[in-house]
Amino acid sequence: MIRHPILSLTPKEREVIAFVRQGFSNKEIAKAMDVKCRTIESHLYNASYKLNAKNRLELVLILDGRLKSRIEPILSFSNTKKLLKARIKKLYEQGLSVLQIAERVGIRYESARVHLVNMKLKETSD
Repeated sequence: MIRHPILSLTPKEREVIAFVRQGFSNKEIAKAMDVKCRTIESHLYNASYKLNAKNRLELVLILDGRLKSRIEPILSFSNTKKLLKARIKKLYEQGLSVLQIAERVGIRYESARVHLVNMKLKETSD
């Protein structure tokens, strides 16, 4: 299952972008939402990061569907786990150590070891 990046926005990030869409400045948004200006900047930064938007206009256009986000849709947890297992198996078949696999994949050593043990157990039971 693939999840679009827009769905990863928090309700507050969506609310801030709605104000931006109406032409409000950060100060005006902060006053309307009764928060500090820095909070608004954080929401805009986080939303921009999630959607890979370079500015306020791109944020609005992406949310309105008039501009495609430059990032791929986010894979659901189950698909991500399958891809992770496949990558670990491939690296193991290339002769990398558990530590090297963990570093390459970006997971803890213990997690990589558990994945490999489970793969070996599954292979022996087949």
